[in-house]
Amino acid sequence: MNARAQANLVSFAAAVVLISVVTVAGVVVAEEALSDVAGQSQNERVASVTATYLVSDSAPHTHRHGVLHASAIESLTITNLTTAVPSLAGRSARVSIHDTPIIDRGTPTKSLIRRRVLIESYTTRSQDIVLANVSGSESSNISIPEHLGDVTVSILPTTNRTVQTIRADGRIVRHNPAGLSVQKHHISSSRHPLNLSIVSTGNTSGKLLIAWQTADTTLAWVEVRVGE
Repeated sequence: MNARAQANLVSFAAAVVLISVVTVAGVVVAEEALSDVAGQSQNERVASVTATYLVSDSAPHTHRHGVLHASAIESLTITNLTTAVPSLAGRSARVSIHDTPIIDRGTPTKSLIRRRVLIESYTTRSQDIVLANVSGSESSNISIPEHLGDVTVSILPTTNRTVQTIRADGRIVRHNPAGLSVQKHHISSSRHPLNLSIVSTGNTSGKLLIAWQTADTTLAWVEVRVGE
């Protein structure tokens, strides 16, 4: 082997050593970074599962997916959450809904997970309907612009006047020519407005009570932080 070949071989060996050192150093750095990310990922995973539960349609504090009952979320406890998300047990956690702390345990500083939600609060509204004091059959009407769930029609006791028919948007939903014997009727309809027509007969006046719920909604964030 001549001098030039020996020099090339020495250079090649040095390059291989340098590459090996760089590679080992790179692997060490990557493993350290990966280890650090893995530690964060565990908290993030628990926070994500917790946030998913908080907006789930199967949770007792939601009306449907992503829609929370205003009154129900106020009673949430860390026990509720750890029962639903066992991996949260023993960890620090902070849960805020619409900037209001709901759960605050320890001092978690990482793993912020956010979910956009609607918070619904409900108001019961009602209206009395006077059945006309006319001889024979009479139709009384009411239009309900917004309602959540069923509309309840309560027939208040009276003499010599009976309710025979209840129509919702022209569709007969209750009917008995001899008079409806049940005093309270729950009318299901997703239409807005809901137009009710009540047909009664007799020779005196009567009264109905129509009741329904309306929802007020607020756009908010659910924020979950989980730490060790």
